Amino acid sequence: MNIRQEYPLATGSVVIFLGEEIRQAPTGVHGRVTVGLRQDGRSVALAYDTFNLGRHGERVKLANAAHAALGKLDQQAFPAVELRRGLDAFCHNAWERWQEAGNTIGDLRPVADPLSYLMAPYVLRGGGTILYGPGGSGKTYLAMIWARCMEGLTDFWPAAPSRLLFVQLERSQETFARRLYRLNLALGIDPEQPLRALCARGRPLRAVASMIEDEVRRSAVDVIVLDSISRAGQGALVQDDVANAIMDTLSGLAPSWVAIAHTSHEGRAEQGSAHIFGSSHFEHAADVTVQVAAEVTGQTLGLMLQVVKANDVPQGEAQYVALEFGPDGLEGVRPAKRREFVSLPDYERGRLPERIMEALLRDGEMTAQALSAMFSRPYGTITRILGQGENFVRTRKEGREQYWGVAART
Repeated sequence: MNIRQEYPLATGSVVIFLGEEIRQAPTGVHGRVTVGLRQDGRSVALAYDTFNLGRHGERVKLANAAHAALGKLDQQAFPAVELRRGLDAFCHNAWERWQEAGNTIGDLRPVADPLSYLMAPYVLRGGGTILYGPGGSGKTYLAMIWARCMEGLTDFWPAAPSRLLFVQLERSQETFARRLYRLNLALGIDPEQPLRALCARGRPLRAVASMIEDEVRRSAVDVIVLDSISRAGQGALVQDDVANAIMDTLSGLAPSWVAIAHTSHEGRAEQGSAHIFGSSHFEHAADVTVQVAAEVTGQTLGLMLQVVKANDVPQGEAQYVALEFGPDGLEGVRPAKRREFVSLPDYERGRLPERIMEALLRDGEMTAQALSAMFSRPYGTITRILGQGENFVRTRKEGREQYWGVAART
């Protein structure tokens, strides 16, 4: 997202003020401001800087540098004092314009359309998904498989054909291209099939956001895939304002997005205990979060995927995938069974008490039989969970049917 102001000159040239990454900081409004020139259909940057927009000296320095870069005729048509005055006004209103950009106020009409997925059950149309897990858990390969599905190149997961941009900030172009070749082979795709991608290892998301935004607009991109949030480069991920800024950036770049994240502690994710590293606002801003756990068995990497948070969609059952490797790298991708991997967490079993509590809070008191049918779990398992601990209480009985609810907190 950006804001801009144009000043047509009598010479036919147009001076452009462009504001990007505008944000509130404790010391004031900060952002990146570029002064550019459009001439004969071509646009060039005259000068730019990232600074506190309230600092007079910084604005003067930028205006003077831009004016010095103009040709003599354009300098005469747009004197330095007028350029400084225009830049002052642009910076003065930058925060208000940034907040208003892309937003409108009007009557919101309800729609009866069903939920629409770009890739069921993980990527909603118009939503954001975070795929997270410890290092080495196959997250990048999974994101690449998702990308090939959303491009309509494989039906490993059902997906709507979409225009996609993969933003690779973690790995070099050479490494990523090699992985893509092996993945294409494993999925039965033409190994030379390209992937629309921006490979910018060593550069933070904020440094390439404008490039991404231009590509999204130019190519009508439906969804971007980011590897990874850890390379956003906007500050410490544990800080709420940093997390909000990263999520706002992602949401402003494309209609839908998928982002890879790491867990709060490295190692095996057990029974849903691992969390996205950083501020809780990452999870709050995402529509769907998908936890990944991994186990290595010989030459096979077993993966568990479980929806942990889902706005408007069911969490569903955990899914298992096997990535099979050989001397040259990835050789196969296939659906797998839980029993193939002894150390992968049985996510559903571990979260069953929590899910029962959520159902009772949402739907009211229920019988063990109804809960057994709802979660497809044995009646004895349900009654054992209900009878243990202090979270559940008997509420009433109708004939032989015992109803249960959630215990009141004191």
